[in-house]
Amino acid sequence: MTVDDLPVPALFVCAEHVSSNTQFCSLPEAVQLQISDITQQFNLNSTAFYKTIELRLQQHIYSISLKKSSQAQSTVCCVFNTQASEQRSIDDLVFNHSGEAMMVTDKDDDVIRVNDAFIMLFGYPRERVLFRKPTFLRSGLNQSNTIRAAFRAIKNEGHWSGEIMIRKASGETIHTWQSTSSITHNDEIKGFITIFSDISNHISQRDTFRFLAYHDHLTGLPNRLLLEDRFKQVLKHFKRSQKAEANHLSIVFIDLNQFKELNDQFGHQAGDDALKILADVFQNTLREDDTAARLGGDEFVLLLEHFHTIADIHKLTSRIAKAIAQAAASSDYPQMKINFSYGAAFYPSDGESLDALIETADKKMYKMKNANHG
Repeated sequence: MTVDDLPVPALFVCAEHVSSNTQFCSLPEAVQLQISDITQQFNLNSTAFYKTIELRLQQHIYSISLKKSSQAQSTVCCVFNTQASEQRSIDDLVFNHSGEAMMVTDKDDDVIRVNDAFIMLFGYPRERVLFRKPTFLRSGLNQSNTIRAAFRAIKNEGHWSGEIMIRKASGETIHTWQSTSSITHNDEIKGFITIFSDISNHISQRDTFRFLAYHDHLTGLPNRLLLEDRFKQVLKHFKRSQKAEANHLSIVFIDLNQFKELNDQFGHQAGDDALKILADVFQNTLREDDTAARLGGDEFVLLLEHFHTIADIHKLTSRIAKAIAQAAASSDYPQMKINFSYGAAFYPSDGESLDALIETADKKMYKMKNANHG
């Protein structure tokens, strides 16, 4: 049997060969082109062998039956014309003209429809989307747990909303807020409709606010809040560790010497530059597991893991002092001398809380500062 033998408009697609019967050719040309394109995409992209979808074209709803041959890469499409209702006209108007990206998938989760906003947002032409699983939008982004939770919610509650990363056709990834609802008829799921909102700017602003909440605005170093969080994380790691002898932590309190005089002599910009130099040296000198934080003014705290003795601290601060001198010499204020005093406290011998360790280190720092000026 060929498409000419079928009593309804029919189309046959095999590779790049397309043939149709007389009834199909009697359809409006725009309808022929769109149905032909959809059939070819089904033939290329779909893993299913049979699908029935509805399309609204030129004020009519066409029910399209697509059947793929299991032997050859070919598909037969049969077209049935149904009069469109006013409600369907309104639905299609909303879908086609929505400013939000929208996608419809069938009960097998194959994409059967996307609107223009979807194409503009993600950059995929329709022919690269139709009859594919939406997983290609999330390829390589490690969101399987979120997706499984989403499908459970949709199955149980009929709806899910949440944040999903999407990979655009350009390869760029963006943050979206995805709302997916099941489409049901007589309590049977017929498909799913998903609305995507680009929230990348919101995420960027959220990350900025989060950074500002936990970091010093001048130096970019962690502030007291983040220092406290890092301290708690280190203690949790210690508790999980079975090697008590490996659990060493020290707190070093650092305060610039004669910072007020430096500001008075060179100006407040020089004082800010001095603080930034310290921050840069800390970040370039400390190990990845260690933390340098600015408490305020010219006061800094180093949280150091695996430093056992005061001799270890002396070696580190000597390297820091040398690096600071080199950085100051090549700064906008080469005559500026940046010196500091410090004190160290060790966990748990000098205290088991961050406040106790900082207090001990602060007292030792003042002893050093007074000795230098004694």
